[in-house]
Amino acid sequence: MLRVSLFFAALALVTAPAVASAGASAPCTPADRLPACKDEPRKCLAALKASPKGEPATLACTAEAACVAGKAAACPLLAKFVRDGGIERDLLANLEALEQACAANKRGPCAAVPAMLEAKRKTAPASQHADLGRRIVSAQIKACEQGLGCDELVAALAGGKLDGHGQERAATALEAVCKGNAEPAACGWMSKTYGDLKDPEARKASCNKGVARACAVQADEDKLAGKDPDPSWKAACEAGDCASCQQRIRDDRGKLRVAVGHDNAKAALSQCSASCKARGGSACDQAMVLRLAGVGTARDEAGVVSAQLAACKLDAAACPLLARAWIVTADADVDGAVATRLGEVCKTERDAALREPACAAPAARGAVRAGRAACAGGDKGQCTTLGRKLRDLGLHAQAAEVLDGACTAGHGAACATLVDLRSRAIDLPPLDTAAAARLSAAAGKACKAGDHVACFEWSQAEAQNSPAAKAASKALQAACKKGDGAACRMAADLCEGYGRKLRDDPKRALALRESGCKAGDMASCVAAGKQLDQEAEGPDGSERSGALFQTACKAGNAEGCTRLRTATPQPEGAAATLSAACKAGVLDVCK
Repeated sequence: MLRVSLFFAALALVTAPAVASAGASAPCTPADRLPACKDEPRKCLAALKASPKGEPATLACTAEAACVAGKAAACPLLAKFVRDGGIERDLLANLEALEQACAANKRGPCAAVPAMLEAKRKTAPASQHADLGRRIVSAQIKACEQGLGCDELVAALAGGKLDGHGQERAATALEAVCKGNAEPAACGWMSKTYGDLKDPEARKASCNKGVARACAVQADEDKLAGKDPDPSWKAACEAGDCASCQQRIRDDRGKLRVAVGHDNAKAALSQCSASCKARGGSACDQAMVLRLAGVGTARDEAGVVSAQLAACKLDAAACPLLARAWIVTADADVDGAVATRLGEVCKTERDAALREPACAAPAARGAVRAGRAACAGGDKGQCTTLGRKLRDLGLHAQAAEVLDGACTAGHGAACATLVDLRSRAIDLPPLDTAAAARLSAAAGKACKAGDHVACFEWSQAEAQNSPAAKAASKALQAACKKGDGAACRMAADLCEGYGRKLRDDPKRALALRESGCKAGDMASCVAAGKQLDQEAEGPDGSERSGALFQTACKAGNAEGCTRLRTATPQPEGAAATLSAACKAGVLDVCK
């Protein structure tokens, strides 16, 4: 290893000074490499070691070929040539492939990608800077996690080069790497930033000095020891830690455990808003989520839209929350600007988690408006449908408002959906025992009247193996036998998966999901394939899952397509199916 390091140190001495932009030059070709690796890229690293001096363009192109071919030791050298520039070759030509390899946890590329992205950012338009910044941080974090050294990440934090989101991601990664393998740079950063968090006395002293992280760690220790963590959470919250403010108002599942107007809720909103102004990052998202839900303040969808529009224009990471808020706002002067910005994100954003909410927002807004009109016209069934849409969009307070009215008017299905919403919603204060019992009883009547969706939703707030769960299972399996694929899927969820309310029975769950798939419910096909992959031994998926994902993909299910792309082994015809999906707009499967 020392010989390799000395080799690279010597080779670095012959690198020419920067005289031109690599991005403006022609890409490397085999003819540009050292002779020994012109035909076989895997021989490039050996050629470099054998020829530590030479013309910079030849050395750079040889390093590029070796890195792309999987020779990890050549990747740091490639990064150095990219930083130095002036070699009259475009070393960014393989950026996409190396970035994908880094994301797939291949060791070498992560050492080269940050420098390549940084070089690209220097010549990219300002509109791309936020996206490139996120990608740089992701590659630096991955490199740090792989033990390639966390120095770049520490330097970026110390130099103020990261925005709020980047700072949080980098800090979280450094903490994990220090805790996991005691990486010197990561642990040095932690000690300098927080003090000694392992020593109880030192941790307490740091907390008393206003180090929020020390107080938050103390709260975790208190909780593990069975002590009340709230005093330490309070101290961390007052020191500016928005996450600790949130801990004071939510339970372990993330559900609100205080009234929406409680003093702790108001304090959380106030501190998260202050942290947002000071540092940005997730504190801004948390403050907007509280405003959108009406926790600690009056609900203010229009205000959230206005604030998030400005943030979304600067960084696509803020756009999903903008989309959520815009879906339920009335007409406003900013509607055109919102639609334009979300349209840009939909067309250009690489990250599906950011792109898909932007793409879906206009249609969702139209559906919510139509649902509100029908509900206001007295159609309680449409009120329930609207409540389910709002619930699935994460707009829990808005969903509860619609469902409360329909349930009070005697629509049992709305009561059942409200039970389900309250069983997992994070933004609704708990009901007292009597009110919860009345709501459950109303939901039960809808189930007994033959509404199997109401049966499933009613069961979610009940204990495992409760009469509600058993009744729901019986109703759903009866509907499944009659060919209702969605009922098959819900019946499976009752006994395996997120909705488990019966004894865990994965074999029965799989059989029900496969029945749902045969009945035409593509979500059942995907669920069955995912279960098979989870149960398969070894790194590869099940032999059967690929076919299930392919069935779903052919029917237009986007998740089925993305899972088909990575299925191992791939079923016959997978390439043609994925090509058709790409043409149909499933961007995540396009090459």
